[in-house]
Order: sequence, then C-alpha cells, then structure tokens
Amino acid sequence: MRNLVDLVRSHTILEEYNCAADEVEYGVSLKGGTMAGIFKDHGKVKNIQECAHICCTTKNCDVAMMYGVKCLGVQCYNETTCETVPSDDPKLDLQIVHVSSKGTRNLGR
Repeated sequence: MRNLVDLVRSHTILEEYNCAADEVEYGVSLKGGTMAGIFKDHGKVKNIQECAHICCTTKNCDVAMMYGVKCLGVQCYNETTCETVPSDDPKLDLQIVHVSSKGTRNLGR
C-alpha cells in the first residue's frame, strides 16, 4: 500500500473535479478536421491539463485541444470524426486529449 506522500503526489486537478482524461497526444489532428464537431474557444491557458479541466467541467465537451496557448473544446459529432490521425503539417503545434466525466464515457469510448 502506498504511503500518504505518494497518494498526494499522484493526485491531479482532474481527479479533484471527477474528470478522466486519456494520454495527451502530440503531432496529431482530428480525423474530421474542422468538421469533427462544434468548437468552442476557451481562451488562453497555461497548459493542456488546464485546458482538459475546462473541457471536462464544460457541458458537452469531448476533446480538449491546445494550439499554442489557446484552449479549444470540441463537442464531437461522433467517435470517428474525433479520432486522432497524424498531422499533415509538422509545424502545427497541437496538443489533444479526450476527456470525460468519471463514470461516463462520451461517444462510447
């Protein structure tokens, strides 16, 4: 059994808000591109974890994306359009993470 220090170190802000997030993906884009779903601008954030937190606490947000310092949330039209694929543009600085509220899996994932 882990000690209290290990438990505190492993605790994340997403767990605090009952969120689950997949691994952050780099160098990818969404299969459906701009037609993957409804995009919402969440403004500037410090990192992808903060963006994922905003997405997870926002109604109908399936994917958190960061482009530079800008956070975007995506309400996916379906699971296929929000699959990640290798980016055609290596200069495109996107970070993508699929999120959900714990106890639910959006889009049947």
